[in-house]
Amino acid sequence: MLTTDRRVVHRIAKTSYGAIRVASIRRSNKMHGLSRIAFGFMWLFVFTIAWENVIVVPGVGTVGKLVGIVTFAVGILAIVNTGHMRRFAAIHGVMALFVMWGGFTLLWSKAPDRTREEVITYIQLLLMVWILRELASNSWAQRSLISAFVLGTYVSAIFTFTAAISGTSAHYQRYSAEGFNPGDLALIIVLSVPFSIYLASVEKNTFWLWIYRIQPAVAACAVLCTAARGALIDLGIACLIIPLSFRRWNIGQQLTVFFVGVVGIIGIALFVPASSWSRLGTIETEVTSGTLNERTIIWKAGLDVFRENPINGIGVNAFAPTIQRALGTPRQIKNAAANNVVELVAHNTFISVLVEEGVVGFLLFIFILAGLWKGIFGLPVAERKLWFVVLLVWTVGVMELTWEYRKPTWLLFGLLAAVTTTVQIQKRTAQPNGHNRSSMHQLN
Repeated sequence: MLTTDRRVVHRIAKTSYGAIRVASIRRSNKMHGLSRIAFGFMWLFVFTIAWENVIVVPGVGTVGKLVGIVTFAVGILAIVNTGHMRRFAAIHGVMALFVMWGGFTLLWSKAPDRTREEVITYIQLLLMVWILRELASNSWAQRSLISAFVLGTYVSAIFTFTAAISGTSAHYQRYSAEGFNPGDLALIIVLSVPFSIYLASVEKNTFWLWIYRIQPAVAACAVLCTAARGALIDLGIACLIIPLSFRRWNIGQQLTVFFVGVVGIIGIALFVPASSWSRLGTIETEVTSGTLNERTIIWKAGLDVFRENPINGIGVNAFAPTIQRALGTPRQIKNAAANNVVELVAHNTFISVLVEEGVVGFLLFIFILAGLWKGIFGLPVAERKLWFVVLLVWTVGVMELTWEYRKPTWLLFGLLAAVTTTVQIQKRTAQPNGHNRSSMHQLN
C-alpha cells in the first residue's frame, strides 16, 4: 500500500512539474515592450526579403536594407533592456568562424576592395542571425517569421506577373520583379512553397488558411514566368512536402491539394508567356549536350584557380575578376532591354566558396550545413519533414546560383538554427525524468 502511495505521489509530482514547465514556456512566448517592437521590425524585414529590390531608398539602398538597419538598432535596445543574452548553440559558433575566416582572406585577396565590401556584408548577415536568435526564441515567433517570408513572396509574384503582362523582360524574355535576377527570385519563391503548405496544415484561422493554401499555385505561376530551368526542378523537389505529409492530413486538406492544383493550372494558362515555355523546353538539351549557359566553362576555370590556391583561396568576392583573367576573354552578358551588363559569377555556391575561401572556408561551410542537417532529425515529425524539404531545395538550388552571401540563405540558416536550438532546450527542460512527447507536440 505504501509503495502504491509513493507511485501515485511521484506521478502527481511529475505531472505537476510538467504542467508548470509547459505553462512557463508558454508565458515565455509572450513579448513585451521593446522586444515586441523589435520583433515587429524583424517580421517586416523578413517580409521584404522576397521583393526588397523593387523599392530603392535614395542614399540608403533597398527597402530591405533600410528595415534591416532599424531592426538591428531596435533589437540591440531590446536586448539591453532585457539585461541578458540567450545562449548560442555550436552551429552559431561555426557560422561565426566562417565569417571570421572570410575576413582573414582580406590579407591575401586578389581583389581587396571587393573582399572588404563582402566581409562587411557577411558581418551584417551574422548580426541578422544573432538578432533572430534573440527575438525568435520560441515556436510561435519562428512560425510567424515563416509566415512573413511566405507573404512576401506574394508581393514578388505580383510584380513578376505585372512584368510578364506588360512584356517588360529582365533577361531575354524572362520575367521577374524589378531589380531581381530571374533565377534568384525563382529560388526565393520556390523556397516558400514547403513553408506555405506547412502553415496551411497548422493554421486555424480560415482567412489565413486560404492565403497559405493558394500560395503554392501563385508561386508555381511566378516561377514559370521567370523561365528559370533550375528552379523548375527545385519546384518539383519542394512539392515533396505533399506526399510526405499527405497521410497525416484529413480528407478536407487532401481535397484542397487537388483544388489548388486546378487553380495553378488555370493561372499558368493565363499568366505564363510562350517564351517561358520555349526556354524551359531546353532543359534536356542543356543538361545532356550543352554548357548550362557556359556554367561548365566557368566551373572548370574556377577549379583550375582553386588548384593554384587550395588552402587559403583567392579571397571573398574575388571570383569574378580572377576567373575573368583566367578565361582571357570577356564573358559578360548584356541585357539589351535594361541596357546594362551583368557580371560573371560562379553560378555554384559550393564552387564559389571553395575557390574564394579555400579548403578551410569550404570545410567550415560544410560544417554549417552538416550541423543544420543533424538538427533537423531532432525536430518533431511535421517540422522535420518541412525543414528536410526546405534545406534540400536550397542545396539543389544553389548548385547553379551564387548564394553564400545572400539574405535568403542566412535567413534559412538562422531560422533553422533557432528552431533546432529551441527544441533541444525544451527537450532538456520539459521533464526531470524523460520527455513528455504530447507536451512537445503542443508546444511545436
